[in-house]
Amino acid sequence: MKNIAIIPARSGSKRLKDKNLQKILNLELFLWTIRAAKSSKTIDKIIFSTDSEKYVEICKSDNYKKNFNCQIDFRSDEEAGDKVKIYDYLRTEKFLKRNAIREDDRLILLLPTCPLRPEELIDNTINYANEFKSSVFTCCEYDFHINFAFSLQEVNNLTFKPLFGKDSPMVSGNTRSQDQITYYRPNGSVYVVPVKEILNPRAKAIYHNAAPFKMDKIYSCDIDNKIQLKIAESTAKSIKEKFRYILKNL
Repeated sequence: MKNIAIIPARSGSKRLKDKNLQKILNLELFLWTIRAAKSSKTIDKIIFSTDSEKYVEICKSDNYKKNFNCQIDFRSDEEAGDKVKIYDYLRTEKFLKRNAIREDDRLILLLPTCPLRPEELIDNTINYANEFKSSVFTCCEYDFHINFAFSLQEVNNLTFKPLFGKDSPMVSGNTRSQDQITYYRPNGSVYVVPVKEILNPRAKAIYHNAAPFKMDKIYSCDIDNKIQLKIAESTAKSIKEKFRYILKNL
């Protein structure tokens, strides 16, 4: 079995143009992720999946550990379209055969839009998957108690509908922070999924039969717009020593 890192970076983002090419501390988002994968002690191969020749050129010219090069999976316009989900793409026979991925291998999906990975996070997540013999995804605590969530509804006057109904603290009055249930969310940093699970017809999502691996939410910067990019840059600057292993050649 090989642990194969998959780093997808298509060029057609709309809300933040060339999102994967944006920089934090003068390093492109996808290079943050590629360098994190190269630093892993448990990754056997890295596949950089993109539809951009420019991205490929930047990837190949990066001077970080040149002895561990990325394999390029160049995607057609059809394979990199807006409506193509990366999970569905990874399940295609064309992708698996083109990249010589076997059924007994394991895919380590690393999204460039969540670039702030502390050293050894990837290896710790993979070891966690080894321990529980299952798929694993990283997660973090919500920034605010989701128990207070509600939807807006307009009936005559604007009103709201609590997500948790009668159990909502906005209905029960139990609004003390320490009394709330802690909820978590996937943060997109690391997914560990056996190819056999990817090919399972019952697995409609990457979270099928998966165990969550908790991360500190300070690293969980999911970048989709300029404000989130600025927050991620500010965070990276404030804990720059955590990323020396990524930034050492800059």
